[in-house]
Amino acid sequence: MTNDRWHIEKFVNERENYYFKIFNQNDIKAFVKEANSFITLHNEFNTPEVKLIKTGQALNKEKWFKNRCARISLGIAVELLIKATYLKQGYLINKTKTNGKQKLCKIGTVLTSNLMKNTHDFKFLITHLDMVLPTNEYDFDKDIRQGLEIARIWRNVNAHVVIGKHIKYGGDYYSITKALGLINNLVLHDVKLD
Repeated sequence: MTNDRWHIEKFVNERENYYFKIFNQNDIKAFVKEANSFITLHNEFNTPEVKLIKTGQALNKEKWFKNRCARISLGIAVELLIKATYLKQGYLINKTKTNGKQKLCKIGTVLTSNLMKNTHDFKFLITHLDMVLPTNEYDFDKDIRQGLEIARIWRNVNAHVVIGKHIKYGGDYYSITKALGLINNLVLHDVKLD
């Protein structure tokens, strides 16, 4: 490895180490607060005139951009709330050093030296959430996962690529708010934000 290559790898490692950490139950409140900030940002972008964008409508670039920002903000909020849910239920959100495979583990069951500083992927957290939530009378895939997947897709599509098209299903926001409402009622309802 050349000296220049070593320098950039060291630089990247230092920056990542600054931002990444091992999360625990003391971080729940911070995740919920930050999620609420992104929900507020979503609401600021998702004004009534932005909500009127219809499939096939001639695109107003400002409305289009605000709609994309609203969806990204909501997707980030959902991911943060899911991470708070895992922590509240006593599960790690950091990846473990397990041959590159993501593994769901309880807090306190893995040595700190075996934890990575980056967290589980959004998709992994969604697909395993049914193992973390208390059992209740709900259909996980229909009542919770569907809304979370919509938020994940919105975030990923709008943050990572320019697709130049927009589709809006009438029930998307309902699915997302229903999922978040159930998660709040099942797990996060007693988180004090002071």
